[in-house]
Amino acid sequence: MAKNGFVSNRKQVEAQFERNIAKTLTTMGLKADELTKQNIVNSGRVDTGTMLNSVTSQIDVGNREVIHGSGLHYFPFQELGTSRGIQPGNFIRDTINNGQGEFKAIVEAVMGEGFNTK
Repeated sequence: MAKNGFVSNRKQVEAQFERNIAKTLTTMGLKADELTKQNIVNSGRVDTGTMLNSVTSQIDVGNREVIHGSGLHYFPFQELGTSRGIQPGNFIRDTINNGQGEFKAIVEAVMGEGFNTK
């Protein structure tokens, strides 16, 4: 028992918070992948599926970030367009802009897990 008769649960709270952050970032990454792939399909730019299958998210829990995109060499030209006639696809931009509500819902749903808030 700690001083003043209170027991500290700080370590357990911090551990749960870290688990929730990791789960939130992972869930947001999966949602970003889903939305971006749907944007590519909706654009009609699926030929072989290489670009579609190249979309991934990496999670960096330490820096609290989701790194979302594609390592495919021609993806930036499809995303941003070119001066030679490729129109911007805006797949990732639209994911970020149009997915805000879904990302917010993920944060609100997951970050409270494991805590008794009543």
